[in-house]
Amino acid sequence: MQVIGRSMGNIVKSLDSSLATGNLQKMSETMDQFERQFVNMEMQAEFMEGAMVGSTSLSTPETEVNSLMQQVADEYGLEISVGLPKAPGTPSLRPRIRRRVKTI
Repeated sequence: MQVIGRSMGNIVKSLDSSLATGNLQKMSETMDQFERQFVNMEMQAEFMEGAMVGSTSLSTPETEVNSLMQQVADEYGLEISVGLPKAPGTPSLRPRIRRRVKTI
């Protein structure tokens, strides 16, 4: 990120000097350089975000997640069941939550 910061600083200085002299060719080149740097920075940010999301989702064991879901369900008197979709074309597996009925 420091490299990007320095590069952006140099681009701003170059643009400032080209604006002061009114050199349109230099302004155009500087703006092209700025656009390339901005796209590069955006790609790096997307990559970092994807890596962070992937690492956090993989760091929590499935058994802990299931245990926590069951604990919450027990606290609120709910039943959780996960199964295969009933009809073709169902986009994903979703937990079904039903309220438990207490018998007297």
